[in-house]
Amino acid sequence: MKGSCLCGAVRYQVDRLDLPIMHCHCQTCQKTHAATEVPTAGVLREAFRWLQGEASVTSVVSSPGKQRHFCQHCGTHLVAEREGKPHLILRVATLDETPDSQVQGHIWTAHDRTWLTTAAPRHRAWPQAPEQGETVALTIRRAGPDELPQALLLLADPDWDTIAGYLPTAICYVAEAGDEIVAVCVVAKLAGAEAFEIMNLAVAEARQQAGIGARLLQQVIDDVRARGARRLELGTGSFGHQLGFYQRHGFRVVAVEPDYFLNHYPEPIHENGLQHRDRLRLAVTF
Repeated sequence: MKGSCLCGAVRYQVDRLDLPIMHCHCQTCQKTHAATEVPTAGVLREAFRWLQGEASVTSVVSSPGKQRHFCQHCGTHLVAEREGKPHLILRVATLDETPDSQVQGHIWTAHDRTWLTTAAPRHRAWPQAPEQGETVALTIRRAGPDELPQALLLLADPDWDTIAGYLPTAICYVAEAGDEIVAVCVVAKLAGAEAFEIMNLAVAEARQQAGIGARLLQQVIDDVRARGARRLELGTGSFGHQLGFYQRHGFRVVAVEPDYFLNHYPEPIHENGLQHRDRLRLAVTF
């Protein structure tokens, strides 16, 4: 795999990532990269080589025994090393090719600054919000499971195997702005009860905080009530913006499932530097 700095003066190659990709939240990484966290992975020294511009690489000692190497032209930090250690610490965001590995976790979250990690809207690009007083032209309709974009579903449920288990037999809704599907909702009927469960509700990152999720949820509530439902349920984390979103629509906590996210998901789920462990069961009755 090849990588480079911002200006392209320095290029490198790694044969493989020898240690898992981890988001580092330590104070020196925050200062060095002007960021809340930095994705890194260990690479054995013999698996790393400079391809171009090694003379343009300079370094700084950021803490005793640790040296960080960066491009002297654009300032991109590329690797760090510790004295006597067999691994270099690669700044994996500088890779120009996609590795086989995925992020395995977060470290040094004790250094998080809450004013930087508080829940906030996420956008795929610079958000183009409606002008004041303008509303988003939205169409909400039933849809087939194959119409729902996988990327949207994974925003609400990060495990595709879990999604694939409930999607084929579910009742599916999409919200469209023009020809673009900007939100989805997946609902399942609970066996032997006049109740339904929301399995997945997600809004495209660039369209969040525009009231789309609220309009979609209200449509779903109206539809299941019209089907004769007496109760609408869902499961969500014990903290985060999703919890407040559902509570504002009348959902109340009816049960706690300890360690649900630890026992049912293969990878840890983090939000605002905290790991989701317990799941809350919420419900609204009609």
